[in-house]
Parts: sequence; structure tokens; C-alpha cells
Amino acid sequence: MQYDAVIIGGGPAGLAIASELSRTRRVLVLEKGMAGNTNRSWFVPLNVVDDTVRPFTYGGVTRFLANTYSGGKATWNARQFPRYPYVDEKRLLPHWVDTIRANGSEVVDQCEYRSHQVKADGVT
Repeated sequence: MQYDAVIIGGGPAGLAIASELSRTRRVLVLEKGMAGNTNRSWFVPLNVVDDTVRPFTYGGVTRFLANTYSGGKATWNARQFPRYPYVDEKRLLPHWVDTIRANGSEVVDQCEYRSHQVKADGVT
């Protein structure tokens, strides 16, 4: 099988890129575990949230954490700050996996990258 792009890693970055590329290219995503599984949450600036991602966001930053120069930790609460909404990763990542597959590309779980060969006609 030939692909236009192979992405190693089915986490947030790999799936976001693959879902966009799969609109116009044939993509293969290889994940050593299960693509779309993560135990991390994140928030993003609102200006990078398009109509596709918006349904998978909620709320906004309400608590800030910082390491101080002296090595101490500082935390403070703030009013809800909708400019930086949280991403609902438990819904968005599976959505990206489904999108990649619906676009005719592939996501392979339980698969580790081990090596590759570069030839004149492509990479194996």
C-alpha cells in the first residue's frame, strides 16, 4: 500500500495533523498503543479553534500554576477565561481517528516504528 504521509504517533499532535492531511492525501498513522488514548488535558487559544474543533471545547482557564524563580510553586484562581477553552480530549481524539478513517486513510494501533529504507521511488 502506498501513502502520501506516514505519521508516527496517534496522540493529539499526530491525529490533528493526520485529520487535516487525510482530507486531500492518503495517510497512515502508526500508534504503539491505542490511537486517541491520552491522560492529558490541554487548553488552546480561541483563535486556533475552528468550527470543527469548537464542539469539543468547554469552559476556560480558571486556575493558573507557575514555578517561581526561587523554586517555589505559585497557584491562583481567576475568573473563567473563555479566551483559552479546554479541549475535551476524550471526545475530540476519537473524532479525529474516525475522521481519518472516513477520509480513506488508516490508523493502525499496537504498531511500533522500527526502521525505514529510503529508495529512489519512495520510503519503505
